Amino acid sequence: MAQSAPLPELLAPAGDAESFKAAIAAGADAIFFGLPAFSARSRAKNISLKEMPDLLELAHRHGVRTYLTMNTLLLDHEIHPAVNLLKKCFEMGLSAVIIQDWGLLRILKENLSPDAIHSSTQMTTHNEGQIHFLSRHGIGQINLSRELSLEEAHSLCKTCHSHHIVPEIFVHGALCTSFSGQCYFSMSLYGHAGNRGDCVQPCRRQYTRTENSQGLRPFNLRDNSLFAHGAKLLEIGAGSVKIEGRIKDASYVWTIVSAWREHLRNIGVGDTSEGDDPRLHRVFNRTFTDAYARGAISPEMFSPHDGSAAQQEGGTVCAYHADTKTLHLSTGILPKGALCTLFTTKGEFVCTGIINNVHRNNTYTFTITNKLVRKIQRTQNVFFTPPDISAHTRKQKITEIEQKKRRVTVHLSGEYGNPLRCRFVIDSSNEFCVSKRTLERAQNRALTRKTLKHHLDTLHSSGISVVIGEMNLPEHPFLPVGDLKQIRNTIRDSVQRTYRRKSPSIPIPPLPPVRKNHRARLAYITDSPQEATRLAKQKKLVFCDVPRRISEKITAFFQSSPRVLPIFPAILIGHDYTAACVFLEKIPQKRIFCENTGIALAASMLGKEVILGSRANITNSYGIELFSHSLSLCGVVPSREISPHDVSSLRPPPGIPLWHPLLTRDFLLESRACLAARSRSCLHPCTSPQNAGCTISHVLHGIEGEKIRIEKTPEEYSCLYGEKALSYTSYIELLNTISVFTVDLRVYPPGTKRETCLTQAEAFIQKPTPSFTFSQSCRPSHFCTKNTETSVQDVFCPKRN
Repeated sequence: MAQSAPLPELLAPAGDAESFKAAIAAGADAIFFGLPAFSARSRAKNISLKEMPDLLELAHRHGVRTYLTMNTLLLDHEIHPAVNLLKKCFEMGLSAVIIQDWGLLRILKENLSPDAIHSSTQMTTHNEGQIHFLSRHGIGQINLSRELSLEEAHSLCKTCHSHHIVPEIFVHGALCTSFSGQCYFSMSLYGHAGNRGDCVQPCRRQYTRTENSQGLRPFNLRDNSLFAHGAKLLEIGAGSVKIEGRIKDASYVWTIVSAWREHLRNIGVGDTSEGDDPRLHRVFNRTFTDAYARGAISPEMFSPHDGSAAQQEGGTVCAYHADTKTLHLSTGILPKGALCTLFTTKGEFVCTGIINNVHRNNTYTFTITNKLVRKIQRTQNVFFTPPDISAHTRKQKITEIEQKKRRVTVHLSGEYGNPLRCRFVIDSSNEFCVSKRTLERAQNRALTRKTLKHHLDTLHSSGISVVIGEMNLPEHPFLPVGDLKQIRNTIRDSVQRTYRRKSPSIPIPPLPPVRKNHRARLAYITDSPQEATRLAKQKKLVFCDVPRRISEKITAFFQSSPRVLPIFPAILIGHDYTAACVFLEKIPQKRIFCENTGIALAASMLGKEVILGSRANITNSYGIELFSHSLSLCGVVPSREISPHDVSSLRPPPGIPLWHPLLTRDFLLESRACLAARSRSCLHPCTSPQNAGCTISHVLHGIEGEKIRIEKTPEEYSCLYGEKALSYTSYIELLNTISVFTVDLRVYPPGTKRETCLTQAEAFIQKPTPSFTFSQSCRPSHFCTKNTETSVQDVFCPKRN
């Protein structure tokens, strides 16, 4: 018996034009792709603006929707170019845009319909409150966090459907170690911001337990595959299933999309058998896991190797000559057509390519197939997969879809002395036009079916096939060539109007002027209720952690301590979110600190004021404006992804003060998987790391001398931190728009260092001295100010020690 639930949209990636065509040929319902600017995959070759019109036309010819990924955080000066770029794309026929930035959402929601605005996985949507919030701001499709189990996703799919939002679930491809959108690892230690499209994938790198010990890859997750859960995806109400892979080539896209298309088609006719498909293993993969989907998180999710399980070792580079595309290797085992991936000796990605020809003496003609991230140099490692056995079929199918045209039937009628009347039928709709000049009797060249077909066949290049229907004309009619061109252009424009739209009007409102603040105050953050009570008695502005699992004891503490303000976790899934909402109703505090839009909305609906923390990822003034209109906002901490210089140029609405850390932990990422599982001999292997009662804190050493700390506390997710805290005291003169500076006492263990920190902070705020630094801290050194036209990174100040 056939499934009653409708099949979900099959959403495919495209990192270049060939992959785009491969996705259509393989049966994708929709394609997501990026342009060189404002895309979260700057490593991908990406599609150019010049290629877009033809590709979008091809997609629409085959009924395939097209989504542009503009899923990065934007600065104030990038909003205008981003909006202008979007207007061009929508005019070309783009179906929707996938976004992360709150400021961009503020602009678009007023001018585009919900089906044209999708939220990226970078928005970290994992609870009902966040869906309620996004529904209020015109989002039509939501990519749910990939860390959710299918049971958890089921509940959120119901919430999406109740708001007429399409729930999108990630079903195949690479997994980030961090909750997506919540990773600052690449930016903080290496100056390449993941949320700004330039992640260097430090989670795939090697780290050691001691400075001289053997390296391991403790954070390298296997690839996600929910192929065995296809029927379950329909059952829980998934509206779209997404395949990742914009850095992958056309062979990868064709193979994975073909397998999933066939799988969904079989499910649609009642075949709900679970299983695998050998095609999934023939292309790049780090071996597969479905642990998140099953809710069975364990060390088995991690892979000790970053290379593909489908790849073989192909030797090392001896020499490379770019002018002749000649690659000399240490071995001669690579066959013609082999797909290669090159890595440095440190495991850093260099490029992908294909072996076009095999020559003597281990020499090959090598064509780079994607973006060259690093120079090809001696000693780099080469891995390869055998020639793509499906290449011939793929190319044949691509040729077929390119040759298939949009059919238009043309009917002509008219009399001498009157304009020619033309009726043409597009998808059962009738369109009409008339010639500018009148029909005359031909002296020598009459208008015939053959001559008309000759003039209209040039529409083939626009993907249009013309069929000549009725011709009710007098004998030997004549019409000038210019009028025939006019008819041809009218047909082309009418076809394009079926998928192109008029350039949308997207006005950008003016911003208020920058306001300097000449008298900032301090706020303290602690994890100790006792310390919070003492500071509150001293009339300090103090915030205390609310644990993810809220006990009666914690509730009683906040109920009896109205001057201590709660600070909520950024990630609250399922019961944790529900419990936090109940907690909000029970406590008397009228102000909270949070980084989760679901909790922020719940608090605002209870009449409580909200301070949004840095993990809310606000990077521009329009983002602040969006939250000021939709929440009881009383403060904003800008995202860590932007520099103090960019912070100083923010222009919030009147009455919304800016907050900023003075001293803070160097937070890198938070993961639902246990980060300690492979970095040490874990004594508590478990399928629910959050529930584990273990306390872990130890340091790992990176290959560039960096040090990172893994921390895990009972009933919390594990986190990565930089070894030292970050002190922003040296930027105090630049941060002259800040009203409140936060001092995070959690940097130090309870005791005398916290007392010293308090004294130093109070003295500093009275008389700021840029040369001052808190003990065991360092000045933040990397700030990403990525140019919108290029991938060049501007390092804000010298690299820290």
